[in-house]
Amino acid sequence: MKRTVLLTTAMATALAGTGVTAAAHAGTTTAAAAPAIFWVKAQPSTVVLTGRGERKVTITVLVADATRVRAQVNRLGHTGGPVSVLRPAGRPGLWTGTGSLNWVDDPGAYDVRVTAMDADSDDSEAHARFQLRRGTYFAGFKAAPGVARKGKAISLSGQLKGLNSVGRWAPYKKGHVVIYFRKAGTRKWVRYAVVGTDRNGKFLKKFKARATGDWGAQFTGNGTWYKSASANRHVRVR
Repeated sequence: MKRTVLLTTAMATALAGTGVTAAAHAGTTTAAAAPAIFWVKAQPSTVVLTGRGERKVTITVLVADATRVRAQVNRLGHTGGPVSVLRPAGRPGLWTGTGSLNWVDDPGAYDVRVTAMDADSDDSEAHARFQLRRGTYFAGFKAAPGVARKGKAISLSGQLKGLNSVGRWAPYKKGHVVIYFRKAGTRKWVRYAVVGTDRNGKFLKKFKARATGDWGAQFTGNGTWYKSASANRHVRVR
């Protein structure tokens, strides 16, 4: 007998306020014999691929009356993903395990389908989700000259790279890089410009030297690529 449960934090809080447990609430509409899944967590919430090695997502489940727990990780809207067997984690009712992803997996939203079974093979289902992104990084970021005369030009340049579908770092072309400046003696970063990358992932932007401070570049990320930031570069204006 199968039971599917979608428990949320709000539901658990509401039930706690009435003195009714999630298991008791579920039992009013489904077979009481099936295990009661209280919650499922997938951590981290965003898995970032950074090379050809595997990345792990930790799956944790709190369930009552289960003798076996397994989890299947699928890209959202797909089926047939690998199945992981979860193990008891010490605390009563707590089970944990891992799922593996690598560079061949497509970025996007992923679903973790957890199935908990009891000794009679009655089972319940619950789900959690996480995001998969490909990593990016700045392969060099320069602000030149390091000492500039006020009113003269400062050149900011660098290269943005991203992990491609074969697990290699490649130039991120047609990307958008945000340039920031923090004036010396302050904590606030000011957004100065957005500059595009060329087919080699490179970018160049010039500004007039107005004040001493630090320059930085940032890629904000999207549905495929994870965000990244450059090292800061200091320019003294005299």
